[in-house]
Amino acid sequence: MPNAISIPKDIAHHAKRDNITILFMGRIERKKGIHDLIEAGKLLADKFRFKIILCGEGNISLWQEECSNKGLIDVIQFRGWVSGEEKELLLRETDIYVLPSYSEGLPMSILEAMSYGIPVISTPVGGVPEVVIDGINGFLVDPGDVHGLADKLEQLISDYRLRMKMGITGRQFAQEKFDISNNIKQLMNIYARLL
Repeated sequence: MPNAISIPKDIAHHAKRDNITILFMGRIERKKGIHDLIEAGKLLADKFRFKIILCGEGNISLWQEECSNKGLIDVIQFRGWVSGEEKELLLRETDIYVLPSYSEGLPMSILEAMSYGIPVISTPVGGVPEVVIDGINGFLVDPGDVHGLADKLEQLISDYRLRMKMGITGRQFAQEKFDISNNIKQLMNIYARLL
């Protein structure tokens, strides 16, 4: 059985706004692509209005210092570990989800973002290419490709319709493949056949 998530029933379509919210959820460390995301943010900071919210644990003070040195204190926020209602509220306010990891399994955070109708930018590692279909419900960039990451972020930041289209496609994909209620039905059918 694949990973399963609870699909939110009542997501409002993301409003068109000037100040874009970009979200990362995971361990705050280099192998998760944090350095690359900060560098991509630096490349775009003078061109667009956006904020990057980093959620997770790690050596936060080290990364805050790097952001400060790059003049990104007003652009990049560190929220620490989030869960429950706080995480749900963040997902409802997010326009783009980014996970530029160097290695992964099948990240639940990507499935959660898709279930909220958020387009995803990630890397073709582990099980990610099974869920992020490049150019359809998000973008894939090679690990460490800062300019590629910045380019895909720029495309989504500047194109509301593309964000909406990819987000809707991703939500439909998550509903079809990873909705926990569907998985429970499939599991019950398997048990019924075995009995």
